[in-house]
Amino acid sequence: MTTLDTLTYTSLDEIPRICEQLNKEFKEGTTLPIPHRKKQLRSVAYMFQDNQELFCEALAKDQERPAFETVVHEIHFVIKEIHTALTNLDKWTAGKKVKTEFPWNFANPKVHREPKGRVLIIGAWNYPISLLVGPLIGAIAAGCTVALKPSENSPHTAALLGKLLFRYLYDPQTVKVINGAVDETTALLNVEGGWDHITYTGSTNVGRIIASSAAKNLT
Repeated sequence: MTTLDTLTYTSLDEIPRICEQLNKEFKEGTTLPIPHRKKQLRSVAYMFQDNQELFCEALAKDQERPAFETVVHEIHFVIKEIHTALTNLDKWTAGKKVKTEFPWNFANPKVHREPKGRVLIIGAWNYPISLLVGPLIGAIAAGCTVALKPSENSPHTAALLGKLLFRYLYDPQTVKVINGAVDETTALLNVEGGWDHITYTGSTNVGRIIASSAAKNLT
């Protein structure tokens, strides 16, 4: 039976290796096939369905949040987002015809959406599931590899996400959880090669730091 653990920070020495693994998986095309994306999404949904009570307990410890609020605003929200992604993924990834003039119309041109690459998602303390896993759903659906940085200010939830995602994910090599605080986040922002996309929810001051770091690599 799964229990709530104390939050353990990811080793600073491990962060570059983890991020390089994500880069390698993306370049090898691991996350590109649509069936792979769908299996990843379903595995996240199963994780929340199987462990709803544990997530309610974690958020009760972190924020004294009532279980009803956790279920409605966090868990059901995430499951609905996954359902939407699974329902629409084939349509989202299909080539879109482009209207052109003669003679190019004979070529039947189409626009094909391609995944950006390696994505960093930095979560928030107040809604530590929906503001972290919501962007994760989009990144998986898009075919990206992902590093998740949960908020250390919701420690039981962060620890639980790290444990269960590793256990449930169809492919745990393409989605990694890095736990920590300022030092670990700084190490993530400074990884070699930068990030192809970064999402962040939080204060303006920290947002400026992240935007400055992203600008170095035109993220």
